[in-house]
Parts: sequence; structure tokens; C-alpha cells
Amino acid sequence: KPPRRLACLGVVAEPLELLGDPFLRVYILAKCLFLVGVDAFFLLRSYVLVAFGWEQGDFEQVLGLVGVMGFASIVCTPALVQRWSTAGLVRRSCFLGVIALTMLCLAPLGSAFCVASVLIGSLGFPGIVADTSLIAERYPQAQGKAQALSLAVVKASSSIAHLVYPRLFRAKASGALQALPFFVAAALAW
Repeated sequence: KPPRRLACLGVVAEPLELLGDPFLRVYILAKCLFLVGVDAFFLLRSYVLVAFGWEQGDFEQVLGLVGVMGFASIVCTPALVQRWSTAGLVRRSCFLGVIALTMLCLAPLGSAFCVASVLIGSLGFPGIVADTSLIAERYPQAQGKAQALSLAVVKASSSIAHLVYPRLFRAKASGALQALPFFVAAALAW
């Protein structure tokens, strides 16, 4: 019987066994790049304050509208899955996310591009639900391991984004240089 400490390491490493599946390796890589890109949205709060002189709380009001649109789109998830399939909905939702990130590259032209970007991005929220279902359908006997691996990618991607994008953001810059994190994010997500 292995020592308890080694047994715990074995349990922690079990989800990694699934990486033998080529589909999952590609899926994990694509998800990681996409999410590192999407996580650039957290900079918008700072960006609109500096670039457009918005007041504290203005962006939060926009996020209220995003929440309503996101809720409405998530409620439509079952109908969208029925129409396009789980994988089809994930693809379409990711495409909306990439379009939203690409639109952020136009942020130096006006705040309307920032608002439109987050609104378009909120329409892709059903992809989050579909992504979870896709993993459950693909790995019915190893759902826990697959979901753990998927969530680990989400957390790692978020950490990477939160470490990288603030270093790229230059509040005192202007134009495209100020929006550099959005260009990097769009490139990663595509």
C-alpha cells in the first residue's frame, strides 16, 4: 500500500490520464488560448475610465445590461442545442467571443466599440453551458476527471490573463498602444 501522501498525488494526477485522447489535448489547448483572450475583458473597466473619462460606476451599469442579455441568452441554451447540437453551440459561442474581442481592437475609435463588444460577448454565454455538456457527453464514464481538467484550464487561463494584460496596459498611452492588450487577446482567441 503506497504512503498516504503518494496516494493523494495519484488522485490529483488522475485527470491528466485523459490527455491521452487527441480530442481532449486539442480541446484543452484551444480552450486555454480562447480563455486567455476572453479574460482581457476585465481590463475594460480601467480602459473606459482612462481612455474616455467615464465616471466610476458607468461601466458597471453597462455590465447590468450585459447580465440581462446574458441571462436571456442562457435561457435559450436548450433551444440552441436542439437546433445546432452541443458542439455547434460551443463553436458559435466561441465565434461570438472572438468577434467581440476583435471589436475591442476598435476601442480607440470610441467607447461604443467597448459597449458593443461586451454586449456581443454576452450572447455567447450559452457556450459555457454547452461546453460543460460537451465534456459530459464525450466522457460519460470520466465526467469528474474531465470536468476537473476543464475547470483547471479555466483557472489557469484566468491567472495567466490577470498576470499578462495589466503589464501590457499603458494607461498613459493613447490609441492602439493603449489598446494593446485587446490586440493580443484577439490574436490569442482567433
